[in-house]
Order: sequence, then C-alpha cells, then structure tokens
Amino acid sequence: MYLNIADEFKPGDLVSADTFNQIFDTIEKINRTVVDSDLVGVWSCDAMTTRNTTGWSSKSLFYILENSQVNLTASSSATSLESAYTISTSCPNAVLAK
Repeated sequence: MYLNIADEFKPGDLVSADTFNQIFDTIEKINRTVVDSDLVGVWSCDAMTTRNTTGWSSKSLFYILENSQVNLTASSSATSLESAYTISTSCPNAVLAK
C-alpha cells in the first residue's frame, strides 16, 4: 500500500482520520526492519550474466532473463536463521544459493 495524495496540504486544510492513519502506516512500513514473513510469497525477478546460458536472451556482451518467477516458502522453523526457506524458480538453469 502506498500513500497517494493528489494535492499538497495547505495551511488550514482539514485531514481525515483515514488519511492521517494512512500517512502513519506508510511511514511505519518504510522505517521498520524487514522480518522473515516479508519474504514469503511469489516474486518476479530479472537477472543478467556474462555466461552463455540456455533460455536467456543474448544482449551482445551479456545474457538477460526477464520476469522469472521466484517462490519463497516458509520452513517450519521460527526464523530463516534456523532453517532457510524453500526456494523455487521458473528460471531456466538457475543456481539458487542456500
């Protein structure tokens, strides 16, 4: 969720409680520390390498893969430090570090 305000506030403007809460929620999300549960889900990833890699597009000096799907699934451990997430991808010839 992003805060989207069409116009700047001017002196004397009244701000609704909903708008004020949205401002504080956005500031809180921006300033907080990332936690393990923030990583769980499906992500889209672009990658590039200098190696000739099957399934990747040649761009002269490098190879690129666009919009590859990366899936992060939580383990049963309390944190990722105890046991890493399960990671899978649609990326051809991917090497996933653990």
